[in-house]
Amino acid sequence: MSRKSKPTRDIYIRPRAPAYPPKKHEEEPPKRFDCPKCGMAAVTVTKLVRSDYSGHATIKCGKCGLQRRYEATSLTDPVDVYGMLVDEFFKE
Repeated sequence: MSRKSKPTRDIYIRPRAPAYPPKKHEEEPPKRFDCPKCGMAAVTVTKLVRSDYSGHATIKCGKCGLQRRYEATSLTDPVDVYGMLVDEFFKE
């Protein structure tokens, strides 16, 4: 009795790459903020002029018309300008 041998495979099977978890996307900073005067989410930074050492940012509420202008640098974000508005408003 002769045994039949299995044919040999000369094909190289590449091992599977490890499954990496999906990348988490960063949340974008908000574009609209709550107005400290009227409470509506209508405050936007309308103009942000940046330069290396000085600049300015204008923040305005579309509902009640509250408007302020602050000094800004190249590192200032709209969130920082909103923080300045809230600090000034509740300081009074």
